[in-house]
Amino acid sequence: MAKVSEVVTPGNYLELSLRKHEEILDYIFTSCDVKRTDKEMPFYFWMIDEREAIISIQTYSDKVSEYGFRTRDLSFINALLDIRKKVREDNPPNPG
Repeated sequence: MAKVSEVVTPGNYLELSLRKHEEILDYIFTSCDVKRTDKEMPFYFWMIDEREAIISIQTYSDKVSEYGFRTRDLSFINALLDIRKKVREDNPPNPG
């Protein structure tokens, strides 16, 4: 957890965020069987007027290739918009 004297900057935000995530896993979910993976967990989404989203989650099953659902939950949609923004910032279009 960030200490009161610890200043959050863009440079250390990720480190502090990951540390907080670890604390949540260690303390809040102590009784849970938490599984971690380094494997990509791809999902796709389509936005409709930033008020509705369709989400597709790829599976690694032989029986079903993906699951999908639709949502109008604005908190979830805002999280998806944040993901889209970050991906676009990290992967600018090729000007070629």
